[in-house]
Amino acid sequence: MALQENEKISVLRLFGGWLFLDMKTRSFAVVVHKEEDLYVAECPEIGTVDQGETIEQAIAGLREATRLYLEEFPLPKETI
Repeated sequence: MALQENEKISVLRLFGGWLFLDMKTRSFAVVVHKEEDLYVAECPEIGTVDQGETIEQAIAGLREATRLYLEEFPLPKETI
């Protein structure tokens, strides 16, 4: 069952507005907020931002923007 928009916003507020993008082997934080009629998704660790009419659209756009950014500017490999 899919969440309604107001339920998704409540879930985001419950967790402080933070979601996480799983980019294969690394996860990045995502902050989602609403500006007028659009949702804005930001990845503060990378600096990428995107927007959409729904939370899903904003996050999908952010995932693509982050993927493209990391293709051009890869992060160093994490050491264990």
